[in-house]
Amino acid sequence: MKKRPLTPESYYRLPWNLADNAITWLEPTTKCNLYCEGCYRENDPNGHKPLEQVIRTLETVKRLRHTDGISIAGGEPLIYPDLIPLVRYVAAQGWKPIINSNGQALTPELVRELTAAGVVGFTMHVDSHQKRPGWSGASEMDLCELRLKLAQMIHDNSHGTVACSFNATIYRDTLPAIPMLASWAHQHIDIVQTMVFILFRSARKKNNFDVFANGRPVDIGNLVYQLDQQEQHHDIQSQEIADAIRMAYPEHEPCAYLNGTEIPWSMNGCSRSGWATRTRSSATWTPSSRNGRRSSTTCSSAPIWPTPRPVLDALVPEGPCRWRLCNKSLRTILAACSDGPSC
Repeated sequence: MKKRPLTPESYYRLPWNLADNAITWLEPTTKCNLYCEGCYRENDPNGHKPLEQVIRTLETVKRLRHTDGISIAGGEPLIYPDLIPLVRYVAAQGWKPIINSNGQALTPELVRELTAAGVVGFTMHVDSHQKRPGWSGASEMDLCELRLKLAQMIHDNSHGTVACSFNATIYRDTLPAIPMLASWAHQHIDIVQTMVFILFRSARKKNNFDVFANGRPVDIGNLVYQLDQQEQHHDIQSQEIADAIRMAYPEHEPCAYLNGTEIPWSMNGCSRSGWATRTRSSATWTPSSRNGRRSSTTCSSAPIWPTPRPVLDALVPEGPCRWRLCNKSLRTILAACSDGPSC
């Protein structure tokens, strides 16, 4: 198949700034119940924040930003003790509460309680580089059994009123699984609305530039997402994700993007639907059944660490970006979000 280059200059650029952002990232806890290899957040067993503190943060958001949804993440939000009242508060402000979870603590009862509190969607992170009890050595294809179980639980216990999305961090060894995951999402379009591909990009100790955060030098070796076994990792680019999706859906074409740097390919993207990225990058793809089969992608990319610079004056990365696969009924969802507080 002849490869078609991405053309970001022809895509719509989505709003991405402090005052205007489609989705706001909220971390009420930094405590987690699972290890994910590509995670940017340190697991703090004492990481639950008081609900009052979280609400003060949201009051600041309301004062400074026009936003539509609040992605409640962590850490693992499902183990946050005040999750139900937090979701209820977010919904009462007119925002859409979305739970970003690994799904480990999800139960039918909790789905029902969160639905009653006003949650509009779950984004479940499931991939083969997690240390998930009972799934050691499982491939991306094997994990579709778990994905389907979670999607069915959300659908059945919300009576089909709550959206279900999935994240998968993509590494070099799992890049070939993208066509299968895209096809799987399309096959289950009735209960799976979005598929997000988070492109893993590693912070490396051996680089020819210095790193600063807020004017202070940063020791790359102390960062949670610096992994010795990934020092030689070759960063995945948005073009590779588009090529992989096109193996299953040759007509797939992005239509919009989010953020980016001076490097033309470091963008978050969406296809005839949308796309987006950041410290890790991501893509969203949405298949729709209108006039046969049509695909759309949302992807995003962010600063590429290996870029040679004498000095890189960067903020502490706020999280991964991603390719999002959206299939909302017969419509395409524009996914414009990355895994970081500035979302």
